Amino acid sequence: MNDKIESALKNVTRMSNYAAAARWADKQIKPGYILLGDDGKYWVTANLRDGQILTKAGYEVAPGF
Repeated sequence: MNDKIESALKNVTRMSNYAAAARWADKQIKPGYILLGDDGKYWVTANLRDGQILTKAGYEVAPGF
């Protein structure tokens, strides 16, 4: 795993359901992505750049986002 991916993974907030992830994403100052995490949770990225890095690494954008 490269440094950019590791850095982006450190900056995600993990939520147990989509509604909580959407509320968290709406309250952020910078826009981010809601992804399907490999731990069964929804991940909210800290910013668009981290979301792009993680989607290029193979993580899926959550349905409905």
